[in-house]
Amino acid sequence: MNQKLIYPIISLIALATAWISGACAPRTVDDIPNVHVADRSRFVSDPDNILSASAEARLNAMLDSLWRQSSAEAIVVIIDQLEGGDIDSFATELFQKWGIGKKDNDNGLLYLVSRSDRKTVIRTGYGMEGVIPDIIAGRIIRNIANRSYAEGDFDGGTVAAVGELSRIITTPGATEELMSKFKNDDGAGAFHGPDMQEIMTAWTTLGIVLAIGYAIAIIVVMRRNRKQTLYQRYHALSSLTVAGGAVSLLGMG
Repeated sequence: MNQKLIYPIISLIALATAWISGACAPRTVDDIPNVHVADRSRFVSDPDNILSASAEARLNAMLDSLWRQSSAEAIVVIIDQLEGGDIDSFATELFQKWGIGKKDNDNGLLYLVSRSDRKTVIRTGYGMEGVIPDIIAGRIIRNIANRSYAEGDFDGGTVAAVGELSRIITTPGATEELMSKFKNDDGAGAFHGPDMQEIMTAWTTLGIVLAIGYAIAIIVVMRRNRKQTLYQRYHALSSLTVAGGAVSLLGMG
């Protein structure tokens, strides 16, 4: 082989090896992109591109429908390999970091697969445990997901397992149990800031405090000027006009 061609070929092989190694490097919790935050129609995080585009689209459609029917927040994460290999601790840490589920009834679910580690786990919030208890979760992993994964079919296994989870969650009674008082995109754990109810409560409290303070100020001014003429008392109270305007503006809630 021409020596001039050897070095470019070696360089290309080295680059390809580095790229493959980097793409499938062991994952930490901080490595996993929270796609649902960036795009509310996405529920599948697949940073190592294990699933096909069609399978990911089916899962997103399925979980979006589940979200709308029951308000339950279910997220699928598929990675090649864990850093450390303890999938239970990994799932718990990821679930808590992302704050999956509405905060009033904790109706979140995480379906996590580590392909090279050959491990799958379903983590649920407290509100979801009655609908998807550990015994049901384990049965779905063993009888549905793992049978397909053993044959290398990660598309079919994941779609079938998530489909069964969705079927159970949307059965009569389960949906009512999981339904949150918050609309979707409100009242989530780590996904959002204060919801509208919290903002209105804080604003109303501020208005009440300001109104009480303003009323006390009026009483104090009136008591201090009770021996003055009506004209003098009028001008003393007029000095509170600006403060009264501020109280009215800030206390509108």
